Amino acid sequence: MALVGLLDPSSEEINIIRAAGAAKGYADGLVLSINENAPGGQGPTGTAMRNGGIQVVEDALTDTLYAQWRERAQKYGIRSSISVPIMADGDVSGILIVYAVKPRAFSELDINIFIDLARKIKISIDILKKNETIRNKLNTMARQYRQFESIMSSTSEGFITADLEGKIVNVNNAYCNDLGYEKSELIGKSILFLSESFSKNEILKDIRYIKKFGSLSFTTVHRHKNGTLVPFRVNATYDDSLEERIFAFFHNISDIAEVSEELEDLRKSHREQERQVSETRQLLISVSEETLRQIGHDLHDDIGQILTGGAMLAADLSKSISACCQGAVGNRA
Repeated sequence: MALVGLLDPSSEEINIIRAAGAAKGYADGLVLSINENAPGGQGPTGTAMRNGGIQVVEDALTDTLYAQWRERAQKYGIRSSISVPIMADGDVSGILIVYAVKPRAFSELDINIFIDLARKIKISIDILKKNETIRNKLNTMARQYRQFESIMSSTSEGFITADLEGKIVNVNNAYCNDLGYEKSELIGKSILFLSESFSKNEILKDIRYIKKFGSLSFTTVHRHKNGTLVPFRVNATYDDSLEERIFAFFHNISDIAEVSEELEDLRKSHREQERQVSETRQLLISVSEETLRQIGHDLHDDIGQILTGGAMLAADLSKSISACCQGAVGNRA
């Protein structure tokens, strides 16, 4: 008969997980421990687990270590045994015990075979634990997916799941209704297909930011299937519990008052940029020729290029704000 037991570190007891052979009834109710002060830890198995070495009982009828199990052994005709620790990362995690019906049953060859068997059992246990971990993770994923589907279907706000390349993986009915699309028309498409506010590089930059810092809130404009513009306030978060995904809630802010407030903030920012550009330009004009010569013509040229770029940026921003206002008003109409 043979059995395999695993150590429970909290109780210091050995839980028998499998027993096989004609005398496997011997394992029923068998209490073994690694604690030397516990009755179940004072025999060959407890000693083997504490020392990390094999323990051989040559004859159960005479070996003093086997005294408290002698009567049980006689009932099942057991006369000798070998206890081989199962090691994991240098620590004892379990035990392989083999019993025989005759004394002095184990040769050196037998002992080496059982040592090798204990190593293979350790590998099998690792696989079982890994499978259990995978099974638990799959169950967790299934539960999270059901919760996710429930949120997707019940929320009144638009919801998109995207991968780290900006490709739409899933989308709910609320978002589809906001933009006049069917789900099948959006899944697999890039967010760039819908966005009127950001370039591909800007979208990928935002995704990297969300992955690094966990979340991002912003206002954007997407194009309806009929061509009108629909503004949204977006709350996006990063999640890697299932796969690396961006979850984004889209709150439709087509209400013109709400849109106007958003756009007024943009206008204020635009006016502030224009003011700073104007002040810098006036400052440069007031600089004397002598000072310019001291600064150097190269620096003067660089500042001029910066100012020119700033003016162009301000003009582009003004056009974007106007377009957004027209789109929002068109959608409101």
